[in-house]
Amino acid sequence: ADVAMATTLCARRSAAASLRAVRQYKWLEKNAGRTMELPWAGQRRLAGDTGAEDTSRAKDGASEGKKGKNEEEQKQPDERELLLEHALKHAVEKGWSRDALRAAAQDLGLSPAVGGLLDRGDVELIEYFLDKCNRKLAEDLKSMEAQLKEMRIRDKIRTAVKIRLEMVQPYINVWPQALAVLAQPQNAPRAVSKLAKMVDDIWIAAGDTSEDYNWYTKRGLLAGLYSSTELYMLTDTSPHYEDTLNFLDRRIEDIMVAGKATAQLGGFAKSMASDYDSMLQKIFTRKDS
Repeated sequence: ADVAMATTLCARRSAAASLRAVRQYKWLEKNAGRTMELPWAGQRRLAGDTGAEDTSRAKDGASEGKKGKNEEEQKQPDERELLLEHALKHAVEKGWSRDALRAAAQDLGLSPAVGGLLDRGDVELIEYFLDKCNRKLAEDLKSMEAQLKEMRIRDKIRTAVKIRLEMVQPYINVWPQALAVLAQPQNAPRAVSKLAKMVDDIWIAAGDTSEDYNWYTKRGLLAGLYSSTELYMLTDTSPHYEDTLNFLDRRIEDIMVAGKATAQLGGFAKSMASDYDSMLQKIFTRKDS
């Protein structure tokens, strides 16, 4: 009963204080001819201004405030990105886990509960890493544009794949865990999408301009090449991953042979189609005559 009485008394006092504030504001609005700063309504002129002017100024102020806020947000990474970036430092030891996220939160002086920003937890950390690697690869290939133009196609592919594999090497001990998470049915579509983005960037940097079925064939072959080489690297104990690079060279050679075979098969099919068309024309020409 005492608690209820105290709560009621506090509510009445709060209501009375709010009522006094409203009455004071109305008196000032009626008698003062100056501009006031109101925390709930922005800045407005109390006497002599029309409602339209008030509305216009409020909108302008809100628009400028929003623009400044957006510019500030673009300059500074959001809390989620900072958390993921710091978590990468801990993933080497703690794996792609909530533990890495909690350690990152501690680095930033945030509550461990901040991990709730990531609905999908560890998989979001892995996807953030993949996106970061893909962006870095695209930037590196862009900066090497002049060098790449002087290389053969196979050397361009080898250079790009080697750069991308080197980004994974610091996490080699925990990368099997990442691959296992990405292979789960609910995560596989995003993983495939990021792999497709990577191989497309590599072929574009290599100067590929194909628009026919070769566009799909080349990217499918390169996706298989990268995935198989990455898996091989997980068990490679040679210095500087030399065995992985040798494996990569063999796979590239296989792709070159497959590409030539596909081109020869395509030429053979076109030749057969031309001969068949020519034969049909002769048959129908004879019938007509």
